[in-house]
Amino acid sequence: SRRRAAELRQAVASARFHQAEELFEATLRIALPRELSSPSSDRRHAARALRAFARYLDEKGRALRATTQAYREVILLKEPHHAIAASARIGQLHQELADALYTAPVPQPPIPPALAGNAALRKEFVETFRTQYCDGLGDKAGPLAEKAEEGLKACLHTARDLSWYNEWSRFCEAALHELKPAAYPLAAEIRAQPGYVSLRADRAGPVTLLR
Repeated sequence: SRRRAAELRQAVASARFHQAEELFEATLRIALPRELSSPSSDRRHAARALRAFARYLDEKGRALRATTQAYREVILLKEPHHAIAASARIGQLHQELADALYTAPVPQPPIPPALAGNAALRKEFVETFRTQYCDGLGDKAGPLAEKAEEGLKACLHTARDLSWYNEWSRFCEAALHELKPAAYPLAAEIRAQPGYVSLRADRAGPVTLLR
């Protein structure tokens, strides 16, 4: 029956979503390498820091793509609550990495021996390195921030299309407002709370123990 099919779809969506949540937590645990925050300007240390950062980007990127795919499979099931939640998580994932890149510490560059005796040139060299390094991080973070915005917008579009508002749609609305307050003002209209949805009684299992 149609009701049984809806119940089955909801159960599958719930299971898939919780599987994706495990990937989400694992992705968040991949942190920026400690070498980036070390003040050392030793040439070997700087090389290690840059290699560690490249490994981080590779590992984080692979985890992000796998987790995003897991949430997209939830969305394809078209079960409202979990489709909205999965869209929110996709946006959150990309925003987390974008924020990490925007706020990443800048490693100290190795000072060329030719600049060792000239403080002004050393300062100019360091400032140029920092500017180029931050610009490079911004180039990587920008597309991630755009994908975060797309995911959060998809979350709200799904909620509006289905007239299904829950804690996840409220999260997306607040996150978009935080990203771009002018473009995404908080909704002022009064909405029904998420609890106003159809309810159904769960089927109880057999009683196996009497106290």
